[in-house]
Amino acid sequence: MSEEGKEKIRQSKLGKPLSPEHKKKIGATHQGIKWTMSNEGRTNISKAMTGKTQSNETKKKRSRSLKGRTYEELYGKEKAEKIKKMRKEKMIETNNKRSHRI
Repeated sequence: MSEEGKEKIRQSKLGKPLSPEHKKKIGATHQGIKWTMSNEGRTNISKAMTGKTQSNETKKKRSRSLKGRTYEELYGKEKAEKIKKMRKEKMIETNNKRSHRI
């Protein structure tokens, strides 16, 4: 099929709402798929975002979306344990520095 033909089909389907049954089929197809990004992709996004600041509105939206959720819900059990351990070590280190300030 030519690129022109593909584009015509794409344009004809663009904007049409999907039926609930079709949405369920799409959801079932994607069930259990874990979307991961390569290290190269992460690096590229990191470089692109370096130096950019988020608006206060964006920060508030992110804050609201994360509130009330545990590390396990956000990251999974293994990563949550690592994060908790790192935060605990950091807290101990900070408290030790404070106690030596006298």
